[in-house]
Amino acid sequence: MNCQLGNHEAYHIVSLNIQSRGLFFACVPCAREHGYFCDRHGVGHYEYPPDGTTCPICVNETAERNRGRGKKFLQQIYEALPVEVYLDLNDYFDTGNEPPNLAWRAHRLITELSLRACCRHVPLSVIVKEICRTKSIRPIFP
Repeated sequence: MNCQLGNHEAYHIVSLNIQSRGLFFACVPCAREHGYFCDRHGVGHYEYPPDGTTCPICVNETAERNRGRGKKFLQQIYEALPVEVYLDLNDYFDTGNEPPNLAWRAHRLITELSLRACCRHVPLSVIVKEICRTKSIRPIFP
């Protein structure tokens, strides 16, 4: 098979889901060189605009490690946001016909924070502080 990053024949390839290029295949050395490969999990990255690429397994692991912090982060964000932005955030969290649920919102928040933090290689608290400082939900819902 052909490595689409290095344009050469390769025997061991990984699939990459980079939105600007779509789904394509690359050899591990080229994917690694371009920052599209997770050595820890041995998988190619996915792109999450506008923050970049990351390993989806790393995102899931980060979210699971931080589930217990969701309500605390949610409270910090709610206290910092103006009412209209607070309501917009809840609209992103409450997508179904279910009644509002704080536990579900905390779960969704940790998932979104984990995604953005992994792409940017920063702790979740950095994203929370950015939301509070800018009084905007754009850091997690661009």
